[in-house]
Amino acid sequence: MQNEPGAGGGDQQVSFAADVRLHLDDDRLVVHRAPRSYVLRGLPPELRDVLRGLARAPLPLPGDPAAAPPAPGRAAHHAALMRVLERLSHLLVRDLRASGGRTLLRVEPLRALSLTLPPPVAADTPIRLSRFALLRADGGAIVLESPRSPARLRLTDDLARAAVLQLAEPRTAEDLLSVAGPGDPGLTTGVMARLTGLLIGLDLAETPGRGGEDDDPALRQWDFHDLLFAARST
Repeated sequence: MQNEPGAGGGDQQVSFAADVRLHLDDDRLVVHRAPRSYVLRGLPPELRDVLRGLARAPLPLPGDPAAAPPAPGRAAHHAALMRVLERLSHLLVRDLRASGGRTLLRVEPLRALSLTLPPPVAADTPIRLSRFALLRADGGAIVLESPRSPARLRLTDDLARAAVLQLAEPRTAEDLLSVAGPGDPGLTTGVMARLTGLLIGLDLAETPGRGGEDDDPALRQWDFHDLLFAARST
């Protein structure tokens, strides 16, 4: 039976990356990440407070399908916040959480990236890791990345790491739930569907079959190490 994508958890939170600094100067909010600064002028005080809060702790991602819609009368504030966050989206990290609030992984942009994360895939759709995917240690955590992806994933939870390690061969979200999280109340098919959708949307995994990496003439000419070297050299 095909489960509804996204049903049963998998909400997203957003915050500024750890190396981003905010400074309030009169009516200007300066957002700095070396070597660049971004100056936001004329923001309402409430909006400035929200942005400063994102430098302290993650908040629910506006526009996330798993989140509640804006309260009545808050649509204009929500739209203004979305515009600012889209402008600064490359400075923001996104957390994917299990039901109950446990963080499974963190999405760290490497270049321009949409504010809202890719949608979930159907729970019975098999996916496998890209042959260009790379797992490595970084700062005491396991990181998943690819020279084709606009972001890296910091796998902060054991269950997220266990799920990714199953994807050397095609697995569905339902498969991953049965292997990585049986009996865990924080993991649902919906959470795993968000995870598999994220991997597909960020080019860290693919759906086997026609139109995949093996059928792409431009990708067939590349070995993993060659593409990694080329991407890191630009």
